[in-house]
Amino acid sequence: AIGKSSHDATMEVRLVDEKVQQLKAISNLSALIGGFAMVSIVELNITPGHSQILMFAFGTMAAMVIALMMFSMVLCSLIMVYILNYRTKHNQAFDLIAWNSRCEADWRRAFAAFKSGV
Repeated sequence: AIGKSSHDATMEVRLVDEKVQQLKAISNLSALIGGFAMVSIVELNITPGHSQILMFAFGTMAAMVIALMMFSMVLCSLIMVYILNYRTKHNQAFDLIAWNSRCEADWRRAFAAFKSGV
């Protein structure tokens, strides 16, 4: 951007790169937690005499965790694809102005889904 020193531009690129690393970490953790929730449903041994309400609550909560984790993982992956595509298409670094205008709201949405799922 106009009027920025090379140090400021470098710091912005580093901040965006840090956010990309956070996106990768959240995406990987979401997939891992979603997988564990799926395994817990599959490996559940139901014996006669358990409360149907308890079983329904367990199934509902596990399904919600899986849905929230998958939403978070997909959203983080799409943001990363957008950033990499932007860098390739425009042949320049993705700066904080672009991050704030295009990705920040989606990042907050993905992180909120992750926190809710955890």
